[in-house]
Amino acid sequence: MGEEDAFDMLKFLMYDAGLRKQYRPDMIILQIQMYQLSRLLHDYHRDLYSHLEQQEIGPSLYATPWFLTVFASHFPLGFVARVFDMVFLQGSEVIFKVALSLLGSHKPLILQHDSLESIVDFIKTMLPNLGLVQMEKTINQVCEMDVSKQLQAYEVEYHVLQDELLDTPPTLNQHQRAAQLERTNQSLRQQNLDLLEELQVHTHTHACTKEEKLPLPVLCSIRSPLPRCSHPGVPRSSVQPGESSGGFGPGRGAAEGAGFCTGGGEEAAAEHHHTPPGPPLQPRDKRQPRRTGTSFTVRLTDSHSSIKAGGQRAAR
Repeated sequence: MGEEDAFDMLKFLMYDAGLRKQYRPDMIILQIQMYQLSRLLHDYHRDLYSHLEQQEIGPSLYATPWFLTVFASHFPLGFVARVFDMVFLQGSEVIFKVALSLLGSHKPLILQHDSLESIVDFIKTMLPNLGLVQMEKTINQVCEMDVSKQLQAYEVEYHVLQDELLDTPPTLNQHQRAAQLERTNQSLRQQNLDLLEELQVHTHTHACTKEEKLPLPVLCSIRSPLPRCSHPGVPRSSVQPGESSGGFGPGRGAAEGAGFCTGGGEEAAAEHHHTPPGPPLQPRDKRQPRRTGTSFTVRLTDSHSSIKAGGQRAAR
């Protein structure tokens, strides 16, 4: 055979027979072929299939070189030449029929082995040692078999199973599930801490905003409640809300205007008690109060000069 004829035969095997798909980087076609061989073994030789599955031996452990080299890596050259002739005639499904025939013809010997190593070693080393009688028997069985429809059905079945595996979430063992739950618990705990901190900041900001909106006299009266003024003879209307009767201290005008007293003490009360009643009170000065610090000073009439003097002495 010349070089051109050999290249044409190679082109026929790769493109027309479909062997080129086996050598793609993802090797998806090879995986499909392994599944198809496993299903054929299940249908034709159930006991051998169960024995291999019990030892966890899949077709990928022994049949991968058969498909990639068309049996040329392990079997005699004469047998390989016969297989290539059938591939040119029937296509790539011949590889499935040859593999199924070889496994079926050596089934009694394979069932005698009870370990993974011994079974795989027997298939790789003893199975290729075919005599002429066994070779002819295998070729005759291949010519009589027809698995084309089954191979098509198994390919569709493989794709359906793959889609179901992709849609189904992976199952986790107890340790993995515990680790996943622990990570979820830590995430939820951190979220709770973040929300609690955010709530505290929001509450503090809301309280500060509410205090800023209150008027100063009301805010002072809320923060420092004072006792009611016990000075006799001083009407409550003489000191207006928000004013101070002598500047006894910052922030006390509202409390005094509401009838409370913060300064003067017992000395101022005694002095005021012994002061003889004077003329009627005159209207207070209409001028605006003068602010000193946070308090207001209001000029009172002469009748209140004694009260003011007593309060200042008590403050000093």
